[in-house]
Amino acid sequence: MSDVQAPQAAPAPEARVLAIVCYVLYLLAFTNGLTAIVGVVLAHIKRGETRGTIWESHFANLIHVFWIGVVFWVVFVCAGLVWLAGSWHAVIVDDFPAPIFALPLLGLVFLAYVVWYLYRVVRGLLRALENRAYA
Repeated sequence: MSDVQAPQAAPAPEARVLAIVCYVLYLLAFTNGLTAIVGVVLAHIKRGETRGTIWESHFANLIHVFWIGVVFWVVFVCAGLVWLAGSWHAVIVDDFPAPIFALPLLGLVFLAYVVWYLYRVVRGLLRALENRAYA
């Protein structure tokens, strides 16, 4: 009836390397958009193996960033299509294109997402390089 806990496993060097590789893949996603998929698959695979270590927070962060990004892109593309349809309709009926005012708003929302994405990825990369947990 003792509350003795099993010692946590020492953080494996391969988990650190894999976390750094995943962060780099996320940064490369700005150029091709697909490397983040490889990164999130690796993060999902490795997350279970790193339970109780500092690397679990890194893989959880990577997974969180990816799925929030997927939701953002779905909503952003839908909003962009609605804006495009509204603008096209305004041009066809020769009316003042009121939807044009939504374009700067979409741009600001996109900029906010990019800043958030880079903050989470760069912060995670720096903390992984320092052998520190993400959170």
